[in-house]
Amino acid sequence: MNKRHKKILGGAVTLSLLAAVVISGTLAYLTDSTEQRVNNFTFDSDAVKAMLTEPEWDGVVDYEYDGDEIIPIYGYTDADEPIYGYQDGDESQPVTDKAKRTDPGVTRAEGEYGDEQAQNMIPGQSAQKNPIITNTGETADVWVAAKITFVYGEGSANAGEPLSMADMQKVLDAIEIDYKTSDADNWVRSAGTAETEISQVFYYKQILSKDTDAKQGVYGDATTPIFTAVTVKTEANNAQMKALEEMGGFAIWIEGFAVQSDVAADADAFVAWGEAGNVVFEHTPTAAAPADVTKPGIIPAN
Repeated sequence: MNKRHKKILGGAVTLSLLAAVVISGTLAYLTDSTEQRVNNFTFDSDAVKAMLTEPEWDGVVDYEYDGDEIIPIYGYTDADEPIYGYQDGDESQPVTDKAKRTDPGVTRAEGEYGDEQAQNMIPGQSAQKNPIITNTGETADVWVAAKITFVYGEGSANAGEPLSMADMQKVLDAIEIDYKTSDADNWVRSAGTAETEISQVFYYKQILSKDTDAKQGVYGDATTPIFTAVTVKTEANNAQMKALEEMGGFAIWIEGFAVQSDVAADADAFVAWGEAGNVVFEHTPTAAAPADVTKPGIIPAN
């Protein structure tokens, strides 16, 4: 697999100090030499690998690198070949030749996708959006966490910057997100954040087992979605909709984190470990480093 995912390797090495005792004088002892052995230890910086996808949003189930280009993959054939698109959107005509992915008429499969539903939304309308994290490593089981940040949309003068508290309230007045954080779900919102905050952190309560099949397109465990839809409230009024329009819209930035499972014995311990400052999201947008909302979709981890 290519190196396209955020990699975090946690571990500790303990060094033992040997105290030397020096004895003066002349000593003579019988000696012998044992057989010699050498043991090699190898280390894998790619042991922890994870992938963030939103197939209901854009149809992408996987991706790969070709130099600096990120190439979306829309599925796999029965022979495990990556599908780079479909001729005229027809699922019976998959395109497996990477060089033909930009040919005329090659698109994702026909259907309803969230990125189209999210354009020019009106009250009662929903856009599908289902962030999922998958363990794509072959070495380590992992715990995962995710962070979402609400930022100004492409039509704003502050595009990509985190919303102000006042503008976040405008979003909350008109928008509903079906967060999957009930007792029956596997995601839990960090005690340090609330649904009303501009940035929110979530922890997954189950370990994602590693990939046990080296074939491309076959990975380890995946999370359930953090949420599945963004909906304009049916009671949203003209003034509230106008406020979002004048903002230039908004975007939801999502980033994931994975760490080898050894850091915590159970979900409660993992959440405590994370809330102690050990889970660090390195790509959270700021006013000085806004998100690139002109290129929505997959963004490389490194």
